[in-house]
Amino acid sequence: MRDVFANIKESLDKRKQYITSKLLNGLTLSKEETINVPVNKYFVVLSIAGVKYQEKKIKQIFKNNIENIILYVCISKDEKINVLMFFINKYSKEIILEFITSISGNDKYIFGISKTYRGINYMPGALVEAENALEYYSFYKKNIIYYKLVESLEYIDENQYLDVQKIWNIVKIMLEKEEYEKISLEVFTYFENKKNFDLSNIKNTCIELMLYVLNYLMELNNSYGYLNITLLIKSLLFSTNIDEIKKIFAKYIRVLEKYMKKVEDVTLDSIKIAVNYMENNYMKHITLDDVAEVCYLHPAYFSKVFKEETKKNFIDYLTELRINKAKILLNDNSLKVSDVAVMTGFASPKYFAKKFKLNTSLTPSEYRRNN
Repeated sequence: MRDVFANIKESLDKRKQYITSKLLNGLTLSKEETINVPVNKYFVVLSIAGVKYQEKKIKQIFKNNIENIILYVCISKDEKINVLMFFINKYSKEIILEFITSISGNDKYIFGISKTYRGINYMPGALVEAENALEYYSFYKKNIIYYKLVESLEYIDENQYLDVQKIWNIVKIMLEKEEYEKISLEVFTYFENKKNFDLSNIKNTCIELMLYVLNYLMELNNSYGYLNITLLIKSLLFSTNIDEIKKIFAKYIRVLEKYMKKVEDVTLDSIKIAVNYMENNYMKHITLDDVAEVCYLHPAYFSKVFKEETKKNFIDYLTELRINKAKILLNDNSLKVSDVAVMTGFASPKYFAKKFKLNTSLTPSEYRRNN
């Protein structure tokens, strides 16, 4: 009897996958197929990449017992899992995160999530949004990417792509002639002469140009692959007017010019920038990636050259800096040891005490008494 029920359940799961595939591909459902589909409820589509053993994972998803959602699941042609998530009451980002946590475990999947819609006609478009969101994983470096976040990077029509190609041809000529000072002027003169070119499209085009330039430089010299323009791209995305965009793009060209002229000098300058940044921000939660961004260097390359120049790896250097700052603060008896830990950027007083003793052979309290 148990086998009979298991077979019935598996058959129902397969049927549900078939219905999901039809919905997401814009195919018409029969009356019988639409009976249990909550077509009038709000929904999102999640596209999940990096999933092994898809059938096993789909069974796990169907067992999901999170309240207030109904799930329809299928496997795409390129081996991603697509989830159609209906909200019984109302849309909730918390429910989405709960669902993601419930199926991820220790596995590192990537989730692209569409905007919220209601109605069968919107389902194929929502799938496209979820899959497009996945394509921005290499930029955002996050395993959950909402399409709403990357929507401003999508082009409004095909003509915009042709504009990028045309501007790139102009920029490429100036790069070959080393006329860096003319690049920003030419690009923004082109924008000003172009009708119906709104702020969002200018941002998109600038980002496209920056990526074109990087690819071009990497073909010339592999060392240009060490450039990290993530911070500049983020600044562009959050810019609110044309003057801000001009300043950010001009800064990119200046960084580019320095790298084109001599990579070795730029590396030394970057280490100075990194050390100065750490001096001013040691009390905050900062990571190697944060500092590499400020220096416009790829994190792996930054880690390598930082150790070469300082003779210490990044985390050891930062820890030693924080401990030296802590030693100064411990001379002030009005401050608690726990306060000193927080003021110097340590995650907890216990971790601070452990690192302090490892570095000085004394606990913070012993150091205070001896000094």
